[in-house]
Amino acid sequence: MELFLITIAWLFGILSGLYLKISIVLFVLISIILYFLRKKNRYLKVICEKQYIFIFIVFYLISYFQISYLEQSFNKKYENVEGEIKVVATIISNPTDKEYKTSYTIKIDSINGNKSYKNTKLLLNVKKEDKETKYSYGNKICFTGEFAEPSVQRNEGGFDYKEYLKTKGIYGIVNVESNKVKILKENNVDFISKFANIVSNEIEKQANKLLDEKEASLLTGILIGNQDNIDEDIKEAFRDSNLSHMLAVSGDHVSYVIMAITSTMVITKVGKRRGKIVTILILLFFILITGQTSSVTRACYMSIYILLASLFHKKATVVSSISISMLFLMIGNPYCIFDIGFQLSYGGTIGIIFFYKLLKQYSIKNKEVEENKIKRYLRRIKVKLQEMILLTISANIIILPIVMFHFNTVSFTFIISNLLASPFMGILVLLGFATIISSFIFYPIAQLLAIPLSILLNIFIKIAIFSSELPFSKILISTPKLTWIILYYFIIFSILYYKKIKQKDRKRNIEKKIINKMKKITIKKVIAILLIVLIISMLYKQIPQNLKIYFIDVGQGDSMLIKTPMEKTILIDGGGSKEKESFDIGEKILLPYLLDKGINRLDYVLITHFDSDHVGGILTILQNIKVEKVIICRQGENSENYEEFKNIVKEKKIKVIVVKKGDNISVEKNITLQILWPKEEQIQENILNNNSIVAKFNYNNFSMLLTGDIEEIAEKQILEEYKNSNILKSTILKVAHHGSKSSSIQSFLEKVKPKIALIGVGENNTFGHPNKGVIERLDALRCKDL
Repeated sequence: MELFLITIAWLFGILSGLYLKISIVLFVLISIILYFLRKKNRYLKVICEKQYIFIFIVFYLISYFQISYLEQSFNKKYENVEGEIKVVATIISNPTDKEYKTSYTIKIDSINGNKSYKNTKLLLNVKKEDKETKYSYGNKICFTGEFAEPSVQRNEGGFDYKEYLKTKGIYGIVNVESNKVKILKENNVDFISKFANIVSNEIEKQANKLLDEKEASLLTGILIGNQDNIDEDIKEAFRDSNLSHMLAVSGDHVSYVIMAITSTMVITKVGKRRGKIVTILILLFFILITGQTSSVTRACYMSIYILLASLFHKKATVVSSISISMLFLMIGNPYCIFDIGFQLSYGGTIGIIFFYKLLKQYSIKNKEVEENKIKRYLRRIKVKLQEMILLTISANIIILPIVMFHFNTVSFTFIISNLLASPFMGILVLLGFATIISSFIFYPIAQLLAIPLSILLNIFIKIAIFSSELPFSKILISTPKLTWIILYYFIIFSILYYKKIKQKDRKRNIEKKIINKMKKITIKKVIAILLIVLIISMLYKQIPQNLKIYFIDVGQGDSMLIKTPMEKTILIDGGGSKEKESFDIGEKILLPYLLDKGINRLDYVLITHFDSDHVGGILTILQNIKVEKVIICRQGENSENYEEFKNIVKEKKIKVIVVKKGDNISVEKNITLQILWPKEEQIQENILNNNSIVAKFNYNNFSMLLTGDIEEIAEKQILEEYKNSNILKSTILKVAHHGSKSSSIQSFLEKVKPKIALIGVGENNTFGHPNKGVIERLDALRCKDL
């Protein structure tokens, strides 16, 4: 009880330290609530005893001040370190190769001679050159590099690299040329850490000697959680089939490791007590060789706690083992609670603990009947299959909202994929370790074992690919709101509590007052409440809202989302990159952004022209969510993007509206899109840019001019077309061609007379956008540029 309470207090302390600044008031409120619960409800009196209230507040305070100190420490380090710095540090990770750089995690000895930074971590990016030098784990190095604060969330709901690095205990990045790094000393780490790194590297090395590249990378992912070399297509297949947890060392892996250790202890006739001590030591070492990820650390800490309890003849409950493991992780790094691996690992474990027995009770009936050996064997197989299904369902009851929140997906085939893959998991772990270990002892045996291992790994891959291609294996959904997630957990735990009370009533025949109270919370009433909430939310959507315009940061490109008062959605351009294979703007930025806004269908998509920095992300959107209509203009020349676009709209049966100067599109009452450009006779110079769609978005007295990438030649022709009209005048101007010097001539800007100008550029772009002259012309008009 105490361990559980301390863990909850620590968790609340972290959350309030990050999101609530009036903690003392919160303490008072919690204390008052607990006091009245104790006074008013005698059934909760036990958990509201004075000593428990005291424990909660003490550990809440400790946790709160710990996270507050860390936050101040992070911010202070960012303030005091900037620009070029001289660093002495030790490399504490293996190299991670990327396209233009090699990354290492380093532990600081000093920065600019200042020892106050000692033991803090940085991410070191070494630029790749022709004569590349690789540095090793444990190297003490000295270098001069450029410090960079990690990027924060650039779009609402987007990826926050700074917060992600905090979950790894890393507070900043330093970029350096490889010729500026000097090795001062080898093996500047403790013996155990160095040995663990050697073992991890040797496992990977032996796997590559025994198996082909695809199989070896998968095996190292399964055995030690190293997914760096796994082919991206295979990773995607495992993600889409809901089998990613099998590539991250987790509780299942640890249980197989413990089974192997226990069997070895029995064979070698080591005593039970000694066997447990050896197992604990091996598990601690296993944490080190697998990179100390949340999932493996959680599983190992839980097992170690149970083993220690048995060594000292104490009773260890599952709840206390979860509590102690979570507490140790949070004390080590409070930011770990935001790690997806942490959330999924504990969520799955809690789901199995609380729901597996309950589901099994209602699903699997063990009947004692006379039957022959074959029927008995078949019945056992059936029960095992049922148990596997129930384990998967139990885990997913808790992790489903987590997956939906982080990945915007839901799967209706996770039972099938896990049912097919689970029998292979244990065999692969045990056979994999047996093969690697035997390669150090007698290599021919390892070569022999590698034959069935290779076959099983290929079957494993085929199961993932097959499962990922099943209908409904990956359904995209909009990000659930936090209130819905809280309501979901409240409902399922209310149902669980109700069932537990009923069970206790049967066993102990306790007072019927509690049972009668709990019976009032029936499933029918829960469903009724949900329906009422759903109806209210649907009615709310019918109430006209304010017009909302979002300018999306897609780097060097344009993208804009409009949400009308009647909830119609218009996406204008979608950014992108010529190197789509290395970074798909649509998949990584635009799609998550839309889903986070609750948008899983679009009424209109307007593509101003088919340059990659405007349409690259759109192509991904068209493939993944429902789009009613796409607005384009006639293309003066074919392009690779346009050809791909035609194939997608044909396959998805999306209506395409081809527009030209003079067309009007009525979106809803009081909202129109006026097409001002291009004309039938197109400009041949820089044909894609200069024939971009120029459209005016009108809503009551508000207007916004969209200009794509038109240049000076197009602007002059547009001015000539509308010289006797005031149609170009707009409240907001989306500045043409990212503020390039070839666009936004003085006369054009004076005709538009915008109050606000929006310019889409990439950070530190090589094009010099936006041009200084363009900014000066906008400033002269007293226009606010964003």
